[in-house]
Amino acid sequence: MKESNEKKLEALKNFLLENNIKIRCNHKSNTFGIVIPLQVRRLHIAVFLSDGNHEYEQAIHDTQSPYNGRPLCTLYKPFFIRNEESLDFVLEKMQNCIVSRMLLMQKKWQKKQRKQVK
Repeated sequence: MKESNEKKLEALKNFLLENNIKIRCNHKSNTFGIVIPLQVRRLHIAVFLSDGNHEYEQAIHDTQSPYNGRPLCTLYKPFFIRNEESLDFVLEKMQNCIVSRMLLMQKKWQKKQRKQVK
């Protein structure tokens, strides 16, 4: 039996709250941002419910920030919950997404530290 995207979203929210990851909900749409407080910066992941429309997903990647004109995917990592994905896969994908973003931030922080030492 396939689960709906809304059930997967609720399970994902519960999983994150159980692991002490703060969530900011955007009640204007079917998205919510995950905020993980770190010493250097905050990690932002925008979760979208997707029906498999690849043009919609590409539009999110191409959208530019109204503040500085940079692509939004540099500020928020887009995360899609698709119909064909199982709940376990969605949870594992979120874990991998968080870890990869944290590693990227750590590399940037280390590079900045090396520049300050020189």
